[in-house]
Amino acid sequence: MSVKNVVLKTGEQLICDIKEGFVGEQLVCYQLSSPCSVVINEDLNYEPSEDGETNKLKVALFPWPQLSSETDVKIAIDMVVTIVEPTQDLKSLYTEKVLNGNTNAEPAEPGEDAEFDQDNSSDE
Repeated sequence: MSVKNVVLKTGEQLICDIKEGFVGEQLVCYQLSSPCSVVINEDLNYEPSEDGETNKLKVALFPWPQLSSETDVKIAIDMVVTIVEPTQDLKSLYTEKVLNGNTNAEPAEPGEDAEFDQDNSSDE
């Protein structure tokens, strides 16, 4: 499994299990398994934490693309700006809400923002 944060040309940020799709030796697409749009709550962005030292981000995950029942989506390689390692908190949220048997339900309700440190990095 390769859970990554994918930034699209549209500016959307997705978190998903991603694989490369080849025809022969040529990369032609990316296959996204259980993709979710990462939505930052604009009204509460960069809220100071209780210790005053770090900032908190509030995010929600929504199935992507919306209104589709498919959990595997292929996208053209030219739609992707970058693929990066998500923060450990975001990866944990995605794993808990989406990958651990909850793939048929919405990962998070709009009012159920997750909160975690902005500067949290991956330990991989």
